[in-house]
Amino acid sequence: MQTENFEEILMKEYGPLMGGEDLRRALGYRTWSAFARSVRMGGLGVTVFEIAGRRGKFAFTRDVAKWLQSVGASQSDRQTSEEEKS
Repeated sequence: MQTENFEEILMKEYGPLMGGEDLRRALGYRTWSAFARSVRMGGLGVTVFEIAGRRGKFAFTRDVAKWLQSVGASQSDRQTSEEEKS
């Protein structure tokens, strides 16, 4: 799937910002504690931020889409490399 299409789908579903449960699930964390630990350690893969007067962390949907696409692309590249070695 092309990045633009993937981004468009996420933008229609979530709007320009993702937060809370949607963000946690989109990034692939099963639990809130795993998500929070990754935030503390700076290992999310996307930039998250706080918004004054609102609870939790937020990320731009565009950044989430690009990161998910890059993860999928790198996984695909690894599988291709492994198949070529066989």
